[in-house]
Amino acid sequence: MNYLKYLFLLLLGAALPLSAQNVPGQLANAVERGISQTQLALERSVTVAKSVFRVYPQGKENIHALSGFVFKTVYNGKEEIFGVVATHGIPMNYYQNPQDSYITARMTVKGQRKDIPGKMVRVSSPMTLDMVLVKFNPEDEYLLTPLTLAEQEPEMGDKLQTIGFVHQELTFVPEKSLSKSTLISLRFPLGTTWRGVAGLCGSPVVNSSGEVVGMFTGTGEENSSLEHTGFATKSSYLHTLVAAYHNDPEKSTFPLMLGEHKIIDLHINDFISSIYLADEQGHRMLRQNVRNKFPYSTLMEQLPNARFITLNIYHNAPGIVYGPLETTLSDIYHVTYDLKEKTIIDGGMGMKLIPQ
Repeated sequence: MNYLKYLFLLLLGAALPLSAQNVPGQLANAVERGISQTQLALERSVTVAKSVFRVYPQGKENIHALSGFVFKTVYNGKEEIFGVVATHGIPMNYYQNPQDSYITARMTVKGQRKDIPGKMVRVSSPMTLDMVLVKFNPEDEYLLTPLTLAEQEPEMGDKLQTIGFVHQELTFVPEKSLSKSTLISLRFPLGTTWRGVAGLCGSPVVNSSGEVVGMFTGTGEENSSLEHTGFATKSSYLHTLVAAYHNDPEKSTFPLMLGEHKIIDLHINDFISSIYLADEQGHRMLRQNVRNKFPYSTLMEQLPNARFITLNIYHNAPGIVYGPLETTLSDIYHVTYDLKEKTIIDGGMGMKLIPQ
């Protein structure tokens, strides 16, 4: 029976696109180390695949779709099931009024396609957390196969895997080693052959135990090489959105930490547009526009030599996407923090920088 399971996976791989067939190949190597490891890999991949769905804004089921997945968590001692999708994949007019916005989750249930409605209940900025929390009807939850959120972040070199829809086909991204961990995201090299991953955003990124450590949110080039880097918002921020679902969303924040410094509590729908570092005399050392889910590494390299840091922040501006501004910003504010005194010395509306 164990070998029949393995044979099933090989047949499954033959039906998948070439990018998806890496998993059966990896499992074939695992057979040499023992059938028990093959069973674990099989069970992990199948479980993750069952949790993944193609997400459509309701009423637009024929357009190109991104990925999403189902997870479970515990809030105030009660287990709950949610879905999550990428904010940047939802049309702006949908997530501007999430209380009236629904998505269709298209998934496979017992071998058959099933469309399950879900309501968008909390939305974070597409430029920061890039997560939309989805709640399903209680009567539909028995159809879902939720994943477990990891309790600990992965360490450098840990193997991560993603399963989602690329060009509307279920695809297994081969295991990649975690190369960087920023404030917001996990990053891992995809190589030069993984440029076309349209649709993968919103898929789960899991560790070797099949636990969710992040949600895939896009790719970018972090250096002059042709190698692409995958980004995943850390799964710990799903707890932030769940808490926001149960409480006042305007009070839903998370601490913006830079090393030992807590700069500010950032709202779930805020994002930092630019960062400035300055020395003791107020001379600018670094100006960095924020792209690719917060440029933590370069900033941290220069932080020990700086005295002041200024952040320009957009608040509650869901129309900000990866291009020009698409809507009027409700608030723009700045915060200047003294790294030596560990306190905010200036803050308010406008784009004022530190005193010269």
